[in-house]
Amino acid sequence: MTRQRTFDWEEPTPFRHRAEGKPGLELLQRAIAGEFPPPPMAKLMDIRLCEVERGRAVFVGTPQEFHYNPLGTVHGGYGATLLELDGDVYHIRQLNMVKDGS
Repeated sequence: MTRQRTFDWEEPTPFRHRAEGKPGLELLQRAIAGEFPPPPMAKLMDIRLCEVERGRAVFVGTPQEFHYNPLGTVHGGYGATLLELDGDVYHIRQLNMVKDGS
């Protein structure tokens, strides 16, 4: 039986442009509030950041059939994506966004 999933996303760069000079924690809180579109990868994987504070970030996601590997278990890439998103959040929290993006 063939299954199909449709995926759409918004341009992710508005976050970067609106982030210039703002504290990372504030940006993440504003993203949770819906002021920025979710990262395309997070939307693709059905993972979202739902809480963030100094020293803590909480992601919510429920693996679905399209996340399975040939053995019928969740593909390791799902967990790796969670780790990578957490790393992104850590770096954004630690830094203020500056004009040159560094």
